[in-house]
Amino acid sequence: MLFVGNLKSSAQIIYSQNFNAPTTLASSGWTNTNLTVPWSSITYLYLGIFSVANVWQVSDYESGRPPGTCGAAGMLNQSLYIGANGIFASVGAAYVSNATTNRRISSPNINTTGYTNLQLSFNFIGNGEANDDKAYLQYSIDGGTTWINATGAPTSSNPALPGGSSLNNLKSQICSPQGRWTNITWDLPASCENIPNLRIAFVWQNDNDVNATDPSLAVDDI
Repeated sequence: MLFVGNLKSSAQIIYSQNFNAPTTLASSGWTNTNLTVPWSSITYLYLGIFSVANVWQVSDYESGRPPGTCGAAGMLNQSLYIGANGIFASVGAAYVSNATTNRRISSPNINTTGYTNLQLSFNFIGNGEANDDKAYLQYSIDGGTTWINATGAPTSSNPALPGGSSLNNLKSQICSPQGRWTNITWDLPASCENIPNLRIAFVWQNDNDVNATDPSLAVDDI
């Protein structure tokens, strides 16, 4: 959710997305972009027969859960996540490490005209191989023409993020073998205020050294 507020009034939600049915990735207005730096996203041929890649998708294979809850599937609460397609599509936020991935998922334009003191809130689970795979938050103040990496630590986190985590390295606690759903909030910079075309995005990157550490990234209740 994207909040706005000041000292004289309560917070107001000016944008929200929870990806619940009948929402699909296409109908949510969120856009998948296949990036080429530092890696090109490729498709992995499993057993030389099945075409498998890591793609952004929306389903209940990775259910959105309350903060502090372990990841699960089939809880009747869809989420956005990066995960394998093809024969592995039913495993939720788990990725194919044999296929390099560098994909951004970005929101539609959010009109913040007339609003200040913006704050972004979302729930997520995330992990990936220690230093080689990661997820990070971006924002755009020109409708997606250029993107800026969010920097620093979130304003708040529930539960606490593990050591080394930041907006540029989104990792949640782990309740083996799944992630622990975590809510973070972040105070957006002043450049995001009073514009008609703010966008937010998540990027997932993984290499292809065959060492996968699940979960990848799932996001809900933006």
